[in-house]
Amino acid sequence: MTKLRLLSFIAGVNLVSWGTLLAFSGVSDRSPALIGTAISLIAFSPLVSAALLRLLNRESWENAGLKLRLQEQKAWYGFGVGFPILVIGSILLLSILLGTGSVTYTSSTLISGLKLAGITFVPMFIASIGEEFGWRGYLEPNLKLQSPSLVVNHLIVGAVWGVWHLPILLLNESDTSLFELLMVFIGCLALGVIYGQVRHRSGSVWPCVLLHACSNSFTIGAGTSNLLEVEQSYKAIVSLSSNSIATVGVWIVIAAVFLVIMRKRQDGAEAISAGG
Repeated sequence: MTKLRLLSFIAGVNLVSWGTLLAFSGVSDRSPALIGTAISLIAFSPLVSAALLRLLNRESWENAGLKLRLQEQKAWYGFGVGFPILVIGSILLLSILLGTGSVTYTSSTLISGLKLAGITFVPMFIASIGEEFGWRGYLEPNLKLQSPSLVVNHLIVGAVWGVWHLPILLLNESDTSLFELLMVFIGCLALGVIYGQVRHRSGSVWPCVLLHACSNSFTIGAGTSNLLEVEQSYKAIVSLSSNSIATVGVWIVIAAVFLVIMRKRQDGAEAISAGG
């Protein structure tokens, strides 16, 4: 029965996402307010779908990870703030090393970026609740009931997240290339591992919400404050965009580090079990 519910969740969120894109494809008025409404509808579909399935099937909310666990999981909340700083710093360093762009480290640029990050944080936090209560609050823990492989579960969530995410890009820019869509999908696979491990190790969905919100707001702040200026021909390679090769590459490296650490922990646990 759980498999059917998981399939219902996956079908439901994608029906909203791709259905919204289809509905708006024939609309000539593509004003920011209208597009923002459409994206908001998609953004909250994971939360709504998860809540409906729990209520209709009388599922327990126990595995949703709704407890903050702030005191015992401070490190993971810190990771939620530090991760986007690490990613942005890595992109800036790569751009400098490769000579693909210029980095402006002025007080006005930094202050402007921080202001934009602060302004967008609250709406990004609310939108992140809409996503994470579905991805890491429902899909991830219920997949765990079906499969003992955390890696497989993380990748499944990442794949569903990636497919669901594509209409948002197409609504923002209808001329988004196939390459950009592919990079976003691969990026979601890598982020699926990172976010999945944060959810698993913290035992709470809230560090994932903070991680998601900070990643979006910090990137918006850095991207729109001209902290990094990249020539058009290099933007697909090294930029702060989520579909650049450099950004996705950094995510993959961090995801790989998580997998190595996870493997070492499993090996250590198996050695202790064999010795005990």
